[in-house]
This record gives sequence, structure tokens and C-alpha cells, in this order.
Amino acid sequence: MNSKKLRAKYLKCAVLIISICLILGAISACLPMGISMPELENNAFSNTSMTITTNESDGLGEFNDGYSYVYTDKNKVAGYRAGTEDFDITIHKVAKTSNNRGTQDNPYVIATTADWETFVKYVSADSDHGNGEYFVLGCDLDFSSVTTFRMVPLFNGTFYGMGHSLSNIICDTWQYWNNSNYVNIGTSGYTDGCYGLFCKITGATITDLIVKDYSYLNPPVSTAIAPSHGPFVGGMTGVIYGDSSILNCHTQGEINYTTSYYPFVAGIVSAQYGDNSNLLIYRCSVELDATIGSSLSPYIGGILGRAFAGNSTSVLDCVANLRVTITSSNQVVVACSAVSSFCNSTPQVLENFVGTVDMISSVVGNPASIVCIQNTSSQMSIKNCYAEGTYASSSTDTAKKSLYAMTVSNSSFASSSFASSCNSVQNSNGYITSGGYVRYNGNVYNSSDALIAKAKSEVGNNFSSKIWDVNKIGGSYDSDN
Repeated sequence: MNSKKLRAKYLKCAVLIISICLILGAISACLPMGISMPELENNAFSNTSMTITTNESDGLGEFNDGYSYVYTDKNKVAGYRAGTEDFDITIHKVAKTSNNRGTQDNPYVIATTADWETFVKYVSADSDHGNGEYFVLGCDLDFSSVTTFRMVPLFNGTFYGMGHSLSNIICDTWQYWNNSNYVNIGTSGYTDGCYGLFCKITGATITDLIVKDYSYLNPPVSTAIAPSHGPFVGGMTGVIYGDSSILNCHTQGEINYTTSYYPFVAGIVSAQYGDNSNLLIYRCSVELDATIGSSLSPYIGGILGRAFAGNSTSVLDCVANLRVTITSSNQVVVACSAVSSFCNSTPQVLENFVGTVDMISSVVGNPASIVCIQNTSSQMSIKNCYAEGTYASSSTDTAKKSLYAMTVSNSSFASSSFASSCNSVQNSNGYITSGGYVRYNGNVYNSSDALIAKAKSEVGNNFSSKIWDVNKIGGSYDSDN
């Protein structure tokens, strides 16, 4: 797939990816720009020091003793955003012993497409699915010559992407390793109808990973999680349970399937499920083309598909461009640039987001909403968010309508006060606006130029200049830049 074809037609922006891509030497190809870095010891990032050897006992790679690798640190995010931390990354030096394989001091390293297969087998067969273990992507992997790509069905560990990419993935064979054979995931149990690069994760951390030019096609239909709901398909992960973090991750690709149930689709995480869990999605970007056939309402989000009741969610400093084609729904379509549905009784935070939605559907629902909120009494904080888009009734519809460009600045409110915010209203000019946001916005724009100008003016004021590059807002970007 040509990534140039995935540019949004209207508003474009790029988040300034600092984090782990910004290291020297061995992963210099990932450097988008020069910034100051923490002082490094002994040329830690030279090609020589990054030599990866194969561990004979487990078949995966390992770094040389003393090598230092870097990752976005979830414990530094709050301080970095507040200005009390200089960096949101941590440098960790490898210190191998005879019995610390798979720890942060001696992580498993994935350096070839064969290593990826070994990793998938290992995590699938492990009863704890990597819980308490650390995995690092040591270089870019191109799967264009791999006939059958297999996802990680269940993952409970920590995965550091180191700014590297997995590219040219086609997944239309949904299987897992049962410790002796590959078998079909099936329609119930195991992944519970959750699909993505990491199908289902519990208490996991994934950082600094790029997934580009991917195609996720026709996952098995399932309603294992909730009646009439599924499948759940995400560019990075299907469904998250437990306290988990997705940090500085970037996806670009397509999701295509048909279901007779309520489908959930997103560029990063399809759904957050379970009770009393905390999800942090930080500085992620998405370019997603989704083609979904469903007789029931699809829920499609640029970053997050749906946060189910009882969970706390934070989506911070993200950008998403979402293109959606709905082929058969006869009910309302919920397509939102950031989050398709918050349905919770605990605090939710959405800050510093820019995105677009372009939708083709015969049923007009909620295109270009920043977020849809349903049946909830939680306190919401939605700040510095900008979204716009278009919709048309079919691919041949020449009367494609523009949508209001919308902002929400420094707004905190009880979401129960607009439980009907998913109901769109068409005005006399042919624009579609989400009622909740028209009522609560201090600023509503009807031109891209005005919205872009407003977003640029926020950098250095409400948007951190350490995270956002003002020159990229309104421009184009790739998943790794």
C-alpha cells in the first residue's frame, strides 16, 4: 500500500515525535530532527555496541552486556507534560546475569521476521503470556515476503519498539500457537473476538512502535465479550484489560471486514474493557482506512473505539486521520476522530488532539465528532481538541458535504449533561454538527484555514512546544515522521 494515498484530504497535522526515535548510531534512520538528549555513556548507541546475538536457549536475540537502550517511560509522562521533567524517556543499560533472561536488564530482542514468529509462539504457549517479561524490537522488519503473518494473540508483558517499524503486514489468517500446532483462533474463547497486532492485552506496556502499511482482513466474527458486540479490531491492539499503557506508537493501514453485530474499530485500541482499569494512550498517531459492513451500528475511532463502563482513560497528545466506508449499516454510524464512545462512570481525559474524519455511509451518524459520550455521569476533561471532516452517501456522491471544524478548549464538564451528544443535527447549510460540542464550544469554525490557525496558535500556550511542532500542523506526515 502506498502511504501517500493515505493523506487526509483536508486538515492534516503531525505530532512531534521526540521519544525513542531520537537516538544515535544504530537507529539513526529513525531520526526526524535534532534535539538535545540526556548525556549518554560510552557511545552506547554505536553499531558495534548494538550487536545482537541469538540466545540458544530461547531462540531470540539479546544485546551485548553494557549496551543501553531507550524507551518512553510512563512514569515520566506527567512530569514531562507539566514541565518538571526534561525528557519522557529512560535509558536502561543491559546487565546480564546467569538467571535474568527476559528481564529489563536482559530483554528478549526481536531482530528478524523469524524472530517475530518465535516471539509469537513463545508468548502464545506461555501460560502467563509474557507477564513480567520484557521484549525489544531491535530493528525495522519488513513482512512483504512473509506468506502468513501471525498476531500476538494474548500479551501481558512489556514491549519496547525502540522507534522501529513493522511494515507490509497482511493478516487474513487468524491463528495462534497451542504449543504444538497453529490452530484457528475461533469465534469464542482465547482472544474473545479481539484482534490487532496484539489481539488482547492485560496489564501491558507497549512503547515506541510503528506499524505501517498493514491490512487486517476478515477476522472471525465473535460476541464473546458482550452480546451483539464484535469483533473488536485495532491497529495496535484489539481489547485492553487491566492497567495498560500505549506510548509513542504510530499506525498506518487498513481494516476491512463484515459482521452482523456491533463492530468496534480503531487505529490504536479497539476497546478498553473490564472494571477498574486505567488506560494511558500518549503521543500516538493514526492513518486509518476502515471499510466495515454491518447491519448494526459500527463504532469507529481514530485512536480508541470504545471505553466500556468502570474504567479510567487518558488520551493525550495524539493525532488521527480516519477514513471510513460503511457498506450495510441500517442504524446510526458513530465515527469519531479521537474516541468513538466513552461509556464510563470514572474520570476520562482527552487533551491536545487534532484529527479528521471522512466518511462514506448511507446512514448519517456522527462523523467528525471528537468524541461520543453515552449514558455516563463521569466528570470529563476535554481540552485543546480540533476536528473536522466530510461525509457522503456513497463513493459516487458528488454532493460530498463539509463538516463544521470544531474545537474544545479547556472544558471540563459532567458528561451526563449531554448524554444525547451522539445525536447529530443537520443545519440549513448542509453541515453536520454534534449537538453536544456546538453547545459547549467557545469556538466553532467552518473553514479548515481558521481551524489550523487556531491550532497553531495553541502551540507554546496550551500545546507543549516540546511535543507539538507548529510547522507540521496543517501539513502531512508519515507514521515514522
